[in-house]
Amino acid sequence: DPSWSPDGKWIAYFSDESGEYELHLRNQTGMGDVRKINLGNPPSFYYSPSWSPDSKKIVYSDKRLNLWYVDIEKGTPVKVDSLSRGGGGIGVSWSPDSRWLTYVKPLKSWYNAVFVYGLEEGKSTQVTDGMSDADGAEFDKGGKYIFFTASTDIGPRLFGFDMSGYPQRPTRSVYACVLRKDLPSPLAPESDEEKVAEEKKDEPKPEAAAAATAPKTPEKKETPKVGIDFDNIGQRIVALPIPALNFVGLISVKANTLFIAEFPNSAGPGPAGVTIHKFDLDKRKLDKVIDNISTFDVSANGEKMLFRQGPGWFIAATAQPVKPGEGRIKVEDLEVHVDPKAEWNQMYREAWRIERDFFYDPNHHGLDLKATAKKYEPYLESLAHRADLNYLFQEMLGELTVGHLYVQGGDVPDPKRVPGGLLGADYKIENGRYRFSRIFNGENWNPQLKAPLTQPGVNVAAGGYLLAVK
Repeated sequence: DPSWSPDGKWIAYFSDESGEYELHLRNQTGMGDVRKINLGNPPSFYYSPSWSPDSKKIVYSDKRLNLWYVDIEKGTPVKVDSLSRGGGGIGVSWSPDSRWLTYVKPLKSWYNAVFVYGLEEGKSTQVTDGMSDADGAEFDKGGKYIFFTASTDIGPRLFGFDMSGYPQRPTRSVYACVLRKDLPSPLAPESDEEKVAEEKKDEPKPEAAAAATAPKTPEKKETPKVGIDFDNIGQRIVALPIPALNFVGLISVKANTLFIAEFPNSAGPGPAGVTIHKFDLDKRKLDKVIDNISTFDVSANGEKMLFRQGPGWFIAATAQPVKPGEGRIKVEDLEVHVDPKAEWNQMYREAWRIERDFFYDPNHHGLDLKATAKKYEPYLESLAHRADLNYLFQEMLGELTVGHLYVQGGDVPDPKRVPGGLLGADYKIENGRYRFSRIFNGENWNPQLKAPLTQPGVNVAAGGYLLAVK
């Protein structure tokens, strides 16, 4: 999970170089020493490092459903909260001034609610009332709102283990929570009075015109300080004028501008993609940006977006309409140095850590993992192919004696294969030629089960000779 700092200086990622995962910070040039931050005990798997806007702190989560942040100067992790259920990374959004975090947390009802954590107070506060299932909490870049989605018809889908909720098609609406009491509603009634045209000013003198067109030093934008009045905050939540759809994510781009990801319920055949919409709060307008996206992200300054559409990767401006094919990144010629032996050794160690941390039985069915790992380790030296590693995994993990533990796939060479056609016949060699001894019938009414030699107009019969193949 690499993450680029907003100031462009650092790349943050998790590495198990020490034998357990730690947070590493590397200069984006690739030069210099790597700064390593120990994330404490017990060791764990960590997810989704996300930089604060001031590039001084990183928030992340672990497999035990804990949410943490670390000040990179102090290097000491601070626990934000713990969740009762979930999986993978926990979606978190920083406030523009890097003083607050917002995220969603499951309640006892199985619904999720929006929470806000103050770094200065070290306290987490629930924002939504839990009467709907909230998701995708995101601070507005202007610091006035928290945007989020919520569903009131998701009930049958909350617990889908029995599959009874699969046919249901829940929807979500988009909301804005006004953070301070003194701020007006973003949806307050607008004046319908006709605007008076401004009087045309006299043309400026040449000297004044030259001064006006001279390049100006760009003004440094001040970071908005975010204040939150938690008292009665639930009454300051407003529904945005956006139709309820199957929304799956939000990204704040600029102040009062929001990208919204929708997974269409009416997806056709083939892999379905996400549709990205853009909502302008000032204009109260929703526009479609692009369809059929599998990956999407926005730069820290909100000016560029990276997305994957089909097999291609693209970079485009967020302020302009996306033109098909423009901004394609040429990744076809990228090459990566790979040391299979080193990879297999790392994967061997990680396989045992995965069982240590994720196996459903903390006692691992009575198996001593460390002793078993040491027992099979000598076989690593004799591996010559990825298939050998898979075989080793099957043998060693079989000692856990558990069903539903599968070993498959991997980075196996994929040679170019040329498919061959079959005529649907038996042959024998006579007189130095191939002679048909039997012609097989097919189900020619079925496009997938046609017999080539029994097609209309192909008058081939047993006893004939095969003279040439074109």
